[in-house]
Amino acid sequence: MKRTFHVLLMVAAMFALSPPLMGQRPGLLDAGAHPPGGKEPGGGNISETNRISGLLLQERVPKRWDIAGKVVTLQGDPVPGAKVQAETPMSSKRQTLTTNSDGNFHTFFQREMKVTAQLDVRLTVRKKGFLPAQQIVEYAATGIDKPVRITLRPAQQEADLLSQEELASNLGPRLRELGSADGLSSREQKDYAQGEADLFTRDDPDQAIGSFKRVVRRDSACAKCWTMLALAELKAGDWDGAVRDASVAADRTKSDPKTGSPEAFLLLGVMESWKDNPSGAVDYLSQAITIAPGDALALQEMGRAQLQNHDWAGAEANLSKAITAGAGSEARLLQVRALLGDYKTDEAKAEMNRYMDGRDLKDMPLRVHMVWDAIQEQKKLATTYADRDGGRKGGADSVNYLAGNIPELKGLEPADSQEPLIPILDKVGKNVAEFFRDFENTSSLEVVHGEKGSQHGKVRGRLDQKFRYLCLMSKGAKPTFFNEYRQNLAVSPGETYALKQGFMLTAGFVSASLNFHPSFQSESKFRYVGRQKVDGEETYVIAFAQQPMRTKLSGSFTDGRIMATTYTQGLAWIDTQNYQIIRLRTDLLKPLPEIKLERQTTEIDYQEVHFKNSSQGFWLPREVAVTVDWDGKTLHNEHRYSDFKLFDVKTNERIEQPKVADQGTTVN
Repeated sequence: MKRTFHVLLMVAAMFALSPPLMGQRPGLLDAGAHPPGGKEPGGGNISETNRISGLLLQERVPKRWDIAGKVVTLQGDPVPGAKVQAETPMSSKRQTLTTNSDGNFHTFFQREMKVTAQLDVRLTVRKKGFLPAQQIVEYAATGIDKPVRITLRPAQQEADLLSQEELASNLGPRLRELGSADGLSSREQKDYAQGEADLFTRDDPDQAIGSFKRVVRRDSACAKCWTMLALAELKAGDWDGAVRDASVAADRTKSDPKTGSPEAFLLLGVMESWKDNPSGAVDYLSQAITIAPGDALALQEMGRAQLQNHDWAGAEANLSKAITAGAGSEARLLQVRALLGDYKTDEAKAEMNRYMDGRDLKDMPLRVHMVWDAIQEQKKLATTYADRDGGRKGGADSVNYLAGNIPELKGLEPADSQEPLIPILDKVGKNVAEFFRDFENTSSLEVVHGEKGSQHGKVRGRLDQKFRYLCLMSKGAKPTFFNEYRQNLAVSPGETYALKQGFMLTAGFVSASLNFHPSFQSESKFRYVGRQKVDGEETYVIAFAQQPMRTKLSGSFTDGRIMATTYTQGLAWIDTQNYQIIRLRTDLLKPLPEIKLERQTTEIDYQEVHFKNSSQGFWLPREVAVTVDWDGKTLHNEHRYSDFKLFDVKTNERIEQPKVADQGTTVN
């Protein structure tokens, strides 16, 4: 006892009296090893006490851990300007970092610790418009680790998706009270129960994560334990940890289906839906349904994902099964949307009545009002466009491209087969998708010549204007959409003046090719018309017509405070060599006598534009002509575009959305 006390006193003394030892390299003094001459560096004999002290001191050395990572959105896009707070449990000091333009951050922690010690760092990320996210990262004793990835979720989730609270309230009860049959040993049941209480009763996901991690370290084959850990991580804001551990649960289920369950696949499927990846959701949910064919939630979420994919028939079938299996009213509302997507308006209305169950529509949330309005709109569209969607020819006043009354088709070599149609649509669709994916903010000089007159051809007024035309990307959408604005130049009286003088405001031409985007081709009907030479170039000519009750794309015609939705048909001239659209003409799908709109023709000629420091070319409108016959008047606008430039919103002049006067005619 006295010797031990003596040694401890000597160790304490060495800490106090021998600072130089703290700087020695690891391994300089080991048991049984002596410096030459039996003396320590700097002179002096090494006593037994000093040797013991040296060994103990070598366990603590200066260590550095590099903390690096990247903050991204659910779609994997970098998040610049996010605030990252890094802290360790053993220190009250916090470091606050800001991600760079690529979403990256980097710092380091350094202190004297045991050679074998790891470092736990809590990373908390905040950014306006996103939910807070966090990760507790265990950095290895070596100090060498890969950069972490932290995913931020939008602060506002789409109302049409299953909420996190609904997901947890459904999955939580399924994962409680596990036993040996689930792979949970009796010795880990206490920690598991503690984690459940922390997660669901005390609302403390951080504590729950600690308990569940202890469980899976010992009972790693317990798939449901991994799923519960993923739920806790999701609640704590650790998206990436939840994906990782739910994937482990899914792998455990595949390797031992007897102890597995559909919950892991269901969780992963719902998370893919939140990422706006319905195809990935369908893959996971299919596996959940294979394990549990009668799982009401899995069937419901499969139907929801199929709605996102526009698989109306598949969604209808699975939602019907979900309702039979006991799914709640949400499945019925989703079923209404599936029936609308398949043009079954009367069945959709009947299902909506079952969903309402006598409740007053005015007391329902906005998304229910939107579904109700969609039923009314579809009934109206079915009446207005019954001749087209019923398979018959359009009315006498409709444009018929195949009747030979279109001057632009002079010299056409008519097609003798529709066989080339699908390959052409595939290739032009690929080009359109790449355009919307890669295009950046741009500006151009726009010269607009407007005319107003009678339908007999007499021009009663002309107006010439110049603008900076701004095309700004809306990156949150899939596919990416444009916001198009005009900045008035000093030589122009402005858009408001033009409207007040009875001229027409027209816009939206950069987005005109969206009907050929792969995401929207199923919403129109296409026909291969033939081949034609345009400005010396061989082209394929494709006719198309939107399906009003199916498409999400539409135009608008505004007269003062009255606005009408418009749908189009058209012709596209596609280069036979590169499959780029070089000319586009659109007309009304059908005249709208209720607003006195008889004609709306838009003709667009495209050119390839190359921007500075970019080898990629973009096909953009060069000249546009819009002619409208409305209320006994003819309005005509011609647009010419030049001086294309990339536009940096951060460094250039402020952009304001144009104000529209109370009276005037606008076409989008």
